[in-house]
Amino acid sequence: ADWDATVWDFGTSTDYPVLIHDSDNDGYSNEVDVDDDNNGLIEISTLQQLDLMRYDLAGTSINGDSTGCPATGCNGYELVNDLNFDTNGNGIADAGDEFWNNGAGWEPIGVGYSDTFTANLRGNGHSLNNLWMDGGGYDDASLLGYISNNSVSELIFNSPVISGANVAVIAFDAYYSEISDVSVNNAVIIENGGHAGGIASVAENSSISDVFVSSNMSSSSRDGGWVGHGGLVGYSSSLTIERSEFQGEIDAGENYFAGGLVGFSEGNLNIRNSLVVGDVLYSRLATGGLVGASWYITELENSLFIGTLGGSGRILPIGVGSGRSTDEVVITQTYWDADIAGILTSEFGEAKTTSELQCPTAPGDVSCDPTIFADWDATVWDFG
Repeated sequence: ADWDATVWDFGTSTDYPVLIHDSDNDGYSNEVDVDDDNNGLIEISTLQQLDLMRYDLAGTSINGDSTGCPATGCNGYELVNDLNFDTNGNGIADAGDEFWNNGAGWEPIGVGYSDTFTANLRGNGHSLNNLWMDGGGYDDASLLGYISNNSVSELIFNSPVISGANVAVIAFDAYYSEISDVSVNNAVIIENGGHAGGIASVAENSSISDVFVSSNMSSSSRDGGWVGHGGLVGYSSSLTIERSEFQGEIDAGENYFAGGLVGFSEGNLNIRNSLVVGDVLYSRLATGGLVGASWYITELENSLFIGTLGGSGRILPIGVGSGRSTDEVVITQTYWDADIAGILTSEFGEAKTTSELQCPTAPGDVSCDPTIFADWDATVWDFG
């Protein structure tokens, strides 16, 4: 008589009473609530649910169900588990995997300007493992396709293998998007005729912060073209990058531009507190340690390139050569290791020896050259 029907589910006349679990106390049991913590993000616990995101690109429901979303509605998705695309667990991508798709692998979510993914996606520190995509020479490839006016955050990718025309791990076009706290580990990215980036092949009016990418990036396209390969972004227009890092190798083949962070920029580009450790081996027109080429205002601050460079065109250890006005380039305390690069002078950035870069153990270390890292933030950089 005194038992609470909001606490107990009495079922049918042949069932025992069972407790109703309602984590967010919104009146919907966890079993039917798509947003158990009432934060406006729908929980994704399986690959099948991840796939269902393509049917609601704004993140207001999953499979048409918005039960338990706040009164203002849901506006995205969040992972609550690690997910593995190697569904048969044999260590390779093959026909036994659920999303093999006749060898094409995962199909991007949001595949056109009129079919854009605008939902927020939060990983909560969970990982997507062994993502496999093969777009061939014509189709673009990335987890999400076109994204805009959203955020992607707190997400880990382990061992993705992605090939296609415009190719990247997260999106092949990010427009007014914020991408933060993302790690991409041991990626293999193969471009077959477009822009290539570890995060986005194209990023416009967007920001990237606290991102780490380790990848081997290459091109199978030998025709060349006005496209960019970048450790984070292939082509950008109005982009800010902060506290981000690329490690690995980039070979843009006969394509025109390659840079450790950004391949080619045609809009304002701001890079602060960022690092490239690796080799930007080849491009046809312009190769740079941080930026392949930038055609508008570019600001680089407190950033570093440690690696080697190659190519048949212009080679700059920091990069950013625009071929236009050098007064559009502002560089502050941004360096390259001259011993490793084998390049002693450049119109942009400053060359430092390995010992000069390794000596300081704190900003302004007076036992070394105190000016090198004078304004670098010890909460952002570990000086060892």
